[in-house]
Amino acid sequence: MSGLRSRLTRAPSLTTAAAALLASALVLASQPADAQAVSPPAPPPSEGTPEPSEKPLRYAVVVGDAPELAPCGGADALRRAVEERLARQVFVDQESADVVLEVEVGTEARGDVAAGGGRARGRLVARIVERDARGEVLGRRDLAVDADECRKRLDTIAVVLAIMIGPPRTTRDQTEKVPAGGNPGDPNALPPPPAETTSAPPAAPPRVWRVAPVAELAGGSGVLPGFAWGLQLGAVVEPPLPRASVIVRALYWPPRSTGTIARADVDRLGGSLLLCADVLRPTDRQGPRAAACAGADAARLHATTANFTRASETGFLLDVLAEMRLGYGLRASRGLVLEPVFAAQVSAALRRDRFTYRDGTAVVRTLLEPAPVAFQASLGLVVHFL
Repeated sequence: MSGLRSRLTRAPSLTTAAAALLASALVLASQPADAQAVSPPAPPPSEGTPEPSEKPLRYAVVVGDAPELAPCGGADALRRAVEERLARQVFVDQESADVVLEVEVGTEARGDVAAGGGRARGRLVARIVERDARGEVLGRRDLAVDADECRKRLDTIAVVLAIMIGPPRTTRDQTEKVPAGGNPGDPNALPPPPAETTSAPPAAPPRVWRVAPVAELAGGSGVLPGFAWGLQLGAVVEPPLPRASVIVRALYWPPRSTGTIARADVDRLGGSLLLCADVLRPTDRQGPRAAACAGADAARLHATTANFTRASETGFLLDVLAEMRLGYGLRASRGLVLEPVFAAQVSAALRRDRFTYRDGTAVVRTLLEPAPVAFQASLGLVVHFL
């Protein structure tokens, strides 16, 4: 009996333990999986690394070599015109700008566009290039500025720039980025900023060679007998250099009598080459123009008389000269400007052959010898094709 009582006494303790174990298993099974895993503590927020903030988008405008806009204020006037249309200040210096607008003004090369293409030959074109702060091109736009007045051209460009800029916009302030490598474990850390690149200055509008024919009627003294006149034909060549030009011309002065007892008729045929510096040159060839020139002149002098041993005789003339030219361009049509011109010239002879003859006593006498210094003036017309 004692053995049986002992077994009966231990039986309840086994039942109680099994029930407790089952209850614990049920409690664990009823808990979510997230509650069973222990999450590592979140890293404390790093100090001194503010997130990027928004700032107004800043613009800069850079105007290349644009003499067509210089008479009405150039780049400064263009900035003011844009800001007046937007009724706010939008431009800063180029180093601080987020967007740079480069403006170039030049003349279209003649013959570049086929007939019917919608573009006139030789018209003024403004090219606008939009770049970001790293100098990468965001867009381009070509704009025809055919207005005759400088102010109208500037206003046309200002309207297009104002449309491109539009209403106020914002961009992220890259100067407040979280420093790269400051918190490697932060998933919000920004990548390192790209290396700064310096935007190249805008290229100047391409310059082209221009050739303008010129015809002149000249008169002067010092070469042929007395006061003589002549015709001069040539061209004014403008190379792709600012305020520089070259004049090449041929000349012919008809026979002029010496008026001496032993009479002779002398004519002049030659050419000249002048290098000119334009003291005043209008951008569109219209208006006053002034140039100072220097060069050389070479000519053949031919005399015909019955008093030479032969029926004719030829001499040579070489001189250096200085010339001042004044003109005024007048628009004749859309692509044509006529420039009446006046020129005054002085020349010094380097070589001047003398014409002689023998009189009845066999004495050699001078029939004609050009003066060491000669003067002439001319009126002419230069034709400019735009």
